Amino acid sequence: MAPTGTAPLYTQWQNNTATWWFRDRGLRLCMANILVLFLCVFAQGFDGILLNGLQALPSWLDSFHDPDSNTLGLISAAYGFPSLIVPYFVQMLTDRFGRRPVIVVGAALGIAGPLISGLGHTLGSFIAGRVVTWQVGFRVHFAHIVSAPSLIAEVAHPRFRAVVTASLQCTYFLGAAVAGWTTFGVTNWSSEWAWRAPVIIQCAGCVPVLVWSLCPWMVESPRWLAYRDRQDQAHELLAKLHANGDMGDELVLHEVAEIQEAAELERQASGSSYVDFVRTRGNRKRVATAVFFGFITQMSGNSLSVMYLPKILALVGMTAALPVEGINGGLSLYLLFVSLTMAQFVERLGRRRLLLGGFCGMILFLALQTAFTSVSTANPSVGIAAVPMIFLFMTCYSFCLTSLPFLYLTEILPYRLRAKGLAVYACAQAVMQVYSQYVTPFALAGISWRYYFVLLACDVVAIVVVYFLIVETKGRTLEEIDELFDGPELAVADPAEHKIAGLQDAKGSEERRELV
Repeated sequence: MAPTGTAPLYTQWQNNTATWWFRDRGLRLCMANILVLFLCVFAQGFDGILLNGLQALPSWLDSFHDPDSNTLGLISAAYGFPSLIVPYFVQMLTDRFGRRPVIVVGAALGIAGPLISGLGHTLGSFIAGRVVTWQVGFRVHFAHIVSAPSLIAEVAHPRFRAVVTASLQCTYFLGAAVAGWTTFGVTNWSSEWAWRAPVIIQCAGCVPVLVWSLCPWMVESPRWLAYRDRQDQAHELLAKLHANGDMGDELVLHEVAEIQEAAELERQASGSSYVDFVRTRGNRKRVATAVFFGFITQMSGNSLSVMYLPKILALVGMTAALPVEGINGGLSLYLLFVSLTMAQFVERLGRRRLLLGGFCGMILFLALQTAFTSVSTANPSVGIAAVPMIFLFMTCYSFCLTSLPFLYLTEILPYRLRAKGLAVYACAQAVMQVYSQYVTPFALAGISWRYYFVLLACDVVAIVVVYFLIVETKGRTLEEIDELFDGPELAVADPAEHKIAGLQDAKGSEERRELV
């Protein structure tokens, strides 16, 4: 295995593709599948920011009688409770039936949820629609947290796998920007359709996913195919996506050999279970990483801006609907560009550097936001300075926690534990999501800006955890990364050359049969 700092192994292998993906037929198909899967995150971002916008809309407040802290916390956190168990069922389904059918179901129910919320007439129907959207079919758990990241990582060409996997969560801000500016546009509309229309528009992210998933161009995971004893199909798929159908391509042969070697070792280890996460030191480190990311993505301070922006702006004296909606939409659009830009540098800067630098910035700007907010009552002009601190804090959040959790977890989790590990991440995230979204409105009402100190403490602890827990993975294939956790005796990143030779001989025999 190439040591850290040298060129990745895949750069040494011949590959039948063009330099630019858009000039290559196979890579265009590969990228088309990836881009459609990005829409799995679009609706999550739309829904995540939608509640911010709805809280500032007079029509929504009138329809639900200006929800108090308890009701608002219930609306925000209701969909979090099923998250404690739903990911585990999804993981079993993805392992049994593959990524593709699970994404179909998730997209279908992701369309049903917004329709229930947007066409209903009671608070119960509004909450029920959000539960369906986020949980029962749960695009976020069916397609976004468990299936889509895994499928993207498994079909992406090694040349751009890190960038596209890191860019997946950036689509959150695309959905958020659409939601923010949609609610901004209907602020002065007096009809109750001012809030119903944005809720229904949320379906837009799932319709293309459902349609594409039902088309023959939608691919299945090559690693799933190999693990189900369908190696020939996995080989054909990788050749089609990564080498324009050349079954003897050197890169493809190495990819197939790595996958087959990994599948063989995993079969020898028998059926996987969650107990596997505590059996070895490497797996304990993996599950600790999944839990850490699930915790910190909800407790770093981002929930203040993502779910309760009108509340924290009210602490500095900003209560008018139009400015609040403008800041909500502007922040989302700004973060879309920031997160997409930073996703392009994950291979160049590395995972640890982005995480450590991002958390340092988050601590600095959240501390400044706390200071400015604390004096806003006595000096409103100083309190307004908290607004740019929100933008700067979320910039640093985008550096380290928008893209990296999905990229890093799909990199470090071996195939047989990948869906399970993402389910653990989703569950940990759900636990903290319930806490954060239900407790935050009470905390802001009770102790105001002092609640920020709890989030600052979480960020300080996160720096320590990153320093001792996170290992650098840039420049390595998925199977090479296993050696960092499990040691060289279990590594499958550099399979024996006879396996490559065997694949080449098989290809040659096939060509000779065709000549006969």
